[in-house]
Amino acid sequence: MTEDPTRRKVMFGLGAALAAPARLVAQPLADVDVVVIGAGAAGLEAARRVKSLGATVVVLEARDRIGGRAFTDRTSLGLPFDLGAHLLHGGPNNPFLAKAAELGRIVTDSNPTHVLLHRSGTPSGNNALRSAQRGLNSLARRIWWHTLLGQDLPVSRLASGGGGLTVAAAVAALDMATDPDRLSAQDLSRLARGDDHVVQGGFGQLVADAGRDVPVHLSHAVSEIDWRASGRVTLRGNWGSLSARRCIVTVPASVLGAGAIRFDPALPVEKTEAIAALPCGQFMRLGLRLDALPGDLPEYAFDEAAALAGTPVLFQFEPPVATMIVAGRHGTDLGRAPEAERVEYAIGELVGLLGSKFRDKVRAHATKNWLDDPWSLGAYSIAAVGQVDARSTYAAPLAETVFFAGEAAGGSAALTVAGAHVSGGAAAEAAIVSL
Repeated sequence: MTEDPTRRKVMFGLGAALAAPARLVAQPLADVDVVVIGAGAAGLEAARRVKSLGATVVVLEARDRIGGRAFTDRTSLGLPFDLGAHLLHGGPNNPFLAKAAELGRIVTDSNPTHVLLHRSGTPSGNNALRSAQRGLNSLARRIWWHTLLGQDLPVSRLASGGGGLTVAAAVAALDMATDPDRLSAQDLSRLARGDDHVVQGGFGQLVADAGRDVPVHLSHAVSEIDWRASGRVTLRGNWGSLSARRCIVTVPASVLGAGAIRFDPALPVEKTEAIAALPCGQFMRLGLRLDALPGDLPEYAFDEAAALAGTPVLFQFEPPVATMIVAGRHGTDLGRAPEAERVEYAIGELVGLLGSKFRDKVRAHATKNWLDDPWSLGAYSIAAVGQVDARSTYAAPLAETVFFAGEAAGGSAALTVAGAHVSGGAAAEAAIVSL
C-alpha cells in the first residue's frame, strides 16, 4: 500500500503529574572549549555529547527554563499538557523512546487511523474515509513522481481534482504547520516516516527531565557572536561576555532571521538566504479539559468542510482533554485574536462536533501562540518551495568555528524534537573534530 504523505500521520490517559525538574544551576561563566546557545533538545544533546568527548562546555539559554518548543504545562489543566511538541515521531528510531524507558515513563501508540471524518459535526461515513485514504495515496504518488523528476511544486498544485485530494493536501499541510500552497512537495518527501507515540507526563517534561544532568545558565540571552578571531568566538549579552574555541547555535532559524543575534562579521549571503528560505510555520494546540467525554470517541476528528474552506481543524481526544489543533494561515489568524476568543472558538468547534451540552462541561483551557514567543517566532521551520537544500546550507559551519543545529537542520527528521536532538549531537562531534 502506498505510504501516506504525512510523516507524522496526524490525520488518522495522560500520565500522573510528575515532580517538576529542579532549576538547573551552572558553574560561574568561564572560557571553555565549546559554548552552546539554546537549551532545547538540540542544545542539551550537543552539550551532553561535547562533555562525553572530554571537552569543556557551557550552555546559555534565553528562557528561564529548558526544553525550548517542547514544553509541558503542568498547571493550566491540572494535569500535564504539551503546549508544543506532543508526539514522538519516527517509530523505534526516535531517541526519546529510550530516554522514556530509562526514566520509567509509559509510552503508548498514537493511532492515526482511528479518526472521525466529519462535515461540520455530521459524520462523513465510510465512503468519505475511503475517499480520503485514496486521496492520501494519490497525493503520495504524485509527490513521488514529481520528486523523481527533480521538480518541486506546492502541494496544492499536486492536489488538483478536489475531493479526497484536497482534504489530503490540507492534512499534510496542517501537519507541517503551513498551507498547501506553501508546502514544498520535495521537503515533504524527504522527511522520515514512522509510527507516533505519546509519553506519560508529557513530551516537554520528558525532554526537561532527560536534560537534568546538563548545567545550563538560564535567562542568558546572547545578543552578539563575534567570530572575527581565527578559531575563536566571543559571545556577549546583558549578562557579560564569554570566550570559547567553538560555538554551537541551536536557536530557531526564525530567531536568527529576525536579527535577535548579531554576527560580527555578518553572516555570509548564502547563510542568510538559507535562513530566509526556512520560515517558521504556525502550529497551535489548544487544550480543553472537560468534566466528561464520550467513551466511544476516536483518537482524532477532522472536519472536511473546514479543510475545503481553507481553515482546517483537527481534534485529538485524550480524555478528559480535547485538543484543538490549527496551523498555517488559519492558526496565524487565530493566534492574533485575544486568548479568550481563541478559547471560545475552540469550544464552538467542539460543541459543533459533540453537541451543545458539552459547552458547560469545559472546566479549564491551555494554549500558547508560538509566533508571539520571541525565542521561537513560530512552531518549526518549513522549507520554501524550490528551497529544500536550504536545510543543509543552514547547517553548514562558519569557518569551522560556529556550528548550527536544531530542527531546521534535522535532516530526514527535520521539524521534530528527535531531529533537533540528532543534529545537536552531530554538531557537537563536528565541533570537537575541528578542534
